Amino acid sequence: MADEEINCWKPAADDIHFGKPTTDEINLMKSKRKELDVKKPMTDDLAGITFRTTTAEDYDDVISVRRHLYDGADYIPYRYYELLEHNTGFAGFIDSTMVCFMFATVIDDGESILLRSIRVRDEYEGKGVYTRLRAFCMKNLSHTANKAVFLISSPTHFEQLCRGSAKLVFSRHTMMFGNTTKSLRGLLGLRDESFLQRVDSSFLGELLRNRTATQYLFPENRVLINWIPYQLVPSNIEWMLRGTEVFSNAVPKQDKIKSEMMISAINVDQCEAGTVVTLDLFGDVCDEEMITGHIYIQLQKALDRFGDILVLYIIFQEHQDTKTVLHVLSKLGWSKVDNYAVYGVEKSI
Repeated sequence: MADEEINCWKPAADDIHFGKPTTDEINLMKSKRKELDVKKPMTDDLAGITFRTTTAEDYDDVISVRRHLYDGADYIPYRYYELLEHNTGFAGFIDSTMVCFMFATVIDDGESILLRSIRVRDEYEGKGVYTRLRAFCMKNLSHTANKAVFLISSPTHFEQLCRGSAKLVFSRHTMMFGNTTKSLRGLLGLRDESFLQRVDSSFLGELLRNRTATQYLFPENRVLINWIPYQLVPSNIEWMLRGTEVFSNAVPKQDKIKSEMMISAINVDQCEAGTVVTLDLFGDVCDEEMITGHIYIQLQKALDRFGDILVLYIIFQEHQDTKTVLHVLSKLGWSKVDNYAVYGVEKSI
């Protein structure tokens, strides 16, 4: 992957690498993570760059790599310590200066390595430092990955990739809105939430076993939550629900599914630009009563976590009429800022 791929889309820039390790290999990967010596960097034989894992003490260096990313929607300054609890941070150094950084962790039954929060210092972009950082990560976390899946939002870049070895895995529609909490609070009011059920790990486990339900809700054969594309496997449930409020208006029964079923998932991040809200919708977004219920309830429950300025990303299956979503959000004072497709692209590594 070229260095320029890392800044093609908004909040996460995740890069997932696939392989098929055995149980013993998965355990070996876990043990290797514990064995990494953060005090003793390993040296790449190219350009004298050194690489190592990061700790809480590296916070200032990580933030200094790239400031004001994604028009102020970068969550790393606010979530670095939290993400470090469940991910491994990797960084590259030239002399004593950190020039690149990313988080990585194993998901998808050990088949994938998720790379997120990727950043390269301005003066080193396009010089291959990210490529070498990724190679260092792959060497330490996986010996079997042979392809990557990552998200981009640039149609031109997508076309360029697909002219090479990459192929489209899925695409989803993204709409961006702006608002203020003062305006939203005055319009939101209270709404009956009795028709919605909070989705927990048990619910998701039952849902993933229901082939009809997964085909209807996740036709891309992946669950994209908070910019992370998960395979439909039970081991990902804990990751899907971490920091996420998920609601459903119907319960899947055996191999049947209501056509009006919808699932919504919300994540809230504090960023330089304000409070960034990511709302993922699964199901038919053309049903006004259903979409209104999900949007109102999710925003009501998250309201206490909002700062003054709000940025909303709402993401759903492509090729659906957006009029209903626009109508519902306009009644709540949201102003549309942008819309684009997010592409899930698979590429051999």
